[in-house]
Amino acid sequence: MKRRFQKTVLLCALVLAALLYGFLMNGEAALNGMNTRDGIAGVMLGLFICSQPAANFLDALLFRRFLPVAGGGVFSELFWWTLNILVLVVGWNVIFIGMVRLTGR
Repeated sequence: MKRRFQKTVLLCALVLAALLYGFLMNGEAALNGMNTRDGIAGVMLGLFICSQPAANFLDALLFRRFLPVAGGGVFSELFWWTLNILVLVVGWNVIFIGMVRLTGR
């Protein structure tokens, strides 16, 4: 139960980091003065964000570790996998924003 809670908090923190990056990149100004650096930072952040749910999916598929929760039930499992998919999509969006910033003129 403690491990699932820690991973859930980590996934929520990654979503907040992605939202913060997206909010800061919404304007035309660069974070550190150069679009190239901002783009590289975004791609790296997006890859890190995507790595966490990808690791959870690989644990489930390869090692059959579904992180069972005592008394969790179907809703708990549905929430867990929905959160993982949400974080994966958010990470892809951060990678996309970073790539646009990196290759944009």
